[in-house]
Order: sequence, then C-alpha cells, then structure tokens
Amino acid sequence: MKKNLFVGLMQRLFSPLRPLRGHLPQWGRQVNYSIFSRNILAPPLGELSAPKAMTERVFSRGIHVMRLAAMAACFVFVMGCGEKYEMSWTEIPAGTKADGTPYPRFWIASFDDDMYKVCKDSGWCDSEDDFCGWMDSERARPWQTELWGGHENRECAMQCRSDGDCKYGRCSGHVCWDDCPCGYKPEDMGCIQVDPGAGAGDYEFACIPGGDWKITHETAEYPSGSVTTKPFMLGKAPVTVEQFKKCVDARACTTDNFNTRSSGETSCNYGRGDEYLNHPMNCVNWTGAEQYCTWIGGRLPTEEEWEYAATHDGSGHSYMRYPWGDSAPLHCLTANYSGAGSNKYCSGTNEVSYMAGTSAVGTYSPKGDSPLGLVDMAGNVWEWTSSTVQDKYDLWQYVLKGGSWLIGDEESLDISARREDYPSEQNSFYGFRCAK
Repeated sequence: MKKNLFVGLMQRLFSPLRPLRGHLPQWGRQVNYSIFSRNILAPPLGELSAPKAMTERVFSRGIHVMRLAAMAACFVFVMGCGEKYEMSWTEIPAGTKADGTPYPRFWIASFDDDMYKVCKDSGWCDSEDDFCGWMDSERARPWQTELWGGHENRECAMQCRSDGDCKYGRCSGHVCWDDCPCGYKPEDMGCIQVDPGAGAGDYEFACIPGGDWKITHETAEYPSGSVTTKPFMLGKAPVTVEQFKKCVDARACTTDNFNTRSSGETSCNYGRGDEYLNHPMNCVNWTGAEQYCTWIGGRLPTEEEWEYAATHDGSGHSYMRYPWGDSAPLHCLTANYSGAGSNKYCSGTNEVSYMAGTSAVGTYSPKGDSPLGLVDMAGNVWEWTSSTVQDKYDLWQYVLKGGSWLIGDEESLDISARREDYPSEQNSFYGFRCAK
C-alpha cells in the first residue's frame, strides 16, 4: 500500500516533466543528456485503493508546491529522473570536404537501440527520425556521418545550441550562420558559395575578416563603442558608371533614382561620355544604390562595416585615422578632396582651381588604399550606407562615409567623419559601394 502510494505520488510529481525530456542544457564538448523513462510510473493517485478520500485531498493541496520543487531539483542538478542514458558528442573541427567545399566545425554522436526504445516508450518518437529532435539536435547529413566514420545512419549532429557556441554569436537551427569562410553561406550544415546575383558581372568584392574593435563614435546600437564585426564582403571600389548602366539596361535600376548630365546636372557622370565610364556612379539616391546592390546579390554596408573595412586588416591591426595610416592626406596624391583654401580641386593627380569633379576609380591606388586593398575609401564621393539616424524633426536620414571631391576637406576624410542626408538626395558628390 505504501509503495503504491509513493509511486503514484511520484507520477503526479513528474508528469509535468514529460514535455521537457531531451531538452537539458549542453555542458562542454562531452555532452550528457538525461532521458526519462515512464516505466517507473504506476497508476495515478486517484486509482489507489488504500488512501482514504481525506488523505487524497490533503496530498493534492500540496502537490503543486512539491512538483515545482522536484522540477527545480532536476534542472539545477541535471541528474535526470528515471533511467539515464548518455550521448557522447565528438567535435569535428572545421575543414574541407572531398569536393573542395569548406564546412564549419560541428558535433556528432550516435544512438543505440536502448536509447531509441526509451524515446519510443515515452511517446516522443514515432520513428528514428524523431530521436535527434528529442535530443535537441538534427539527423546527421550523409557527408557528416562519412566524415566521422559512422555507418549505421543513426547519428545526430549539431553546430550549436545557443549563440554562445558560435564564434560570431548567431545560432539558428543548430547552425552557426556566420562561421562559414568569406564568400560562403551555410547550407545543410555545410558551406556553399554565395550566389553572385543576376548582375554581378565584373563587380569585385574583397573578403573582410571579422574582429573585435572600438568604433569611433557611440551609437544607440553600440552605446559603449565596442563592436564585434562578423566576416563580410565589401566592394573593392565604388560602383562605376559602366557597372551601373548594366543595371539600368536590365531595367533593375530605375531612372527616377539618379540624375544625368543631360538633365542639366553638369557634374553627373551618367551620360557624360565614354571617358567617364570608369568614374564613380554619382548623382544617385539611396534607393538607386540599394537597387543596384540587390541586383548583384548584395546590399549596402552598415556604417560600422564600412568603417571597419577602411582601416582594419582582420589581424588585430590598430585603428588608423585614414585608410593609408595616420599621416595627413596628400592633396590629389592619396585622395580627391577639396584642398585647404579656395579653388583647390583635383583633376586626376593634378591640383586645379576649377571644379573638375570625380576621378576615375583607383586613380590614387596604391597610395590611398586601405590595408585590405580597398580603393577610394577616402575622397571622390561620399558613400551611402544602410545605417540611419533621425533629424530634429524625427525624419529618417542615411549615413554617408568617406568625404568627396567637392564637400570634403581633410577632416571629412577621417574615418570617424560622417554625413547624413535624406534618401531622395541625388548629389554629384554621392556614390556607393556594395557589401555581402
């Protein structure tokens, strides 16, 4: 009688735990999970013959408090309640598959008949395909099983349980979505090359390694100034007129988002002649820039990404004031910008007294290049980003970076400098580059 009473009470206590089976925390690289068996459970309390009705009522009044205490004990000590099995997870370091495709690190483990039986008896598993989900993981892909040396097709795999398991802190669907090499994205827990986009053509990207650094100004998103930048790709140069024209010809970039020389804007490069095809696409508003980047399978960079790429090489390189270092810019030799005093402009590498406009992309390379070989990160055209600010009227503006040939002195070339403007503006000193 006493035994039946105790067992029945235990059933009442632990019945809330059934939906939680298989979802215990991960501890280190050797991960142990408790699997609860319902075989120890006896008939419910109401079916006991010995206790009298008054005793049942007394027990039921305290049942909820006791349930909470039991649940807390199980979770705090992760000891399991009932039969206990263990899965031993093996870490597979990042590497390259036989076909040359890279993959990030992952963990893999196998299960046996006894473990599956417990899952099935508990009512959680209708088939072996359900077991890995019960263990908060996924069924291993064939290439993972082969790489590990398994052969029974009874393996579970995962890259992460939480953001803390990932190098750059983004765990989704048990995959670290930022741990693939530059130019690759996760697919089936492996890495595949990023889609170049319908109009990628000859627009060239540079790989920007991730890293921890301190931004030059505090923002709402980064109030302390400390930033962790994840790996990404950034255009090696501003988008040129020739490249942008292909987007217009494909009708992916609409003509209402930029001005041309024929519209009366004498400093606009579009339609200015073949000699300007290699100049930055200017007189383009934010929407026009976004249209082009989307067409090539990219996007506009954030202000933080732009600033990081301008002065870092991904190996702990310290912050610099300009892309080429801390030395002051050399007018018309390291960048195209408005020089000190009046009537100081650049025509290529020559200093002139008239407003000559933009310079061909790469004119100041390599003297004006960033550590990763990005050209024209200072001067020529201010570059649109995807970062926003609000003006005093609570209207949204977008941040531009880099300084320009017209409105841009030495101070504007400083990496910390920024300009804000409304997305509809189509100035002759505005351009852009794309990111992925």
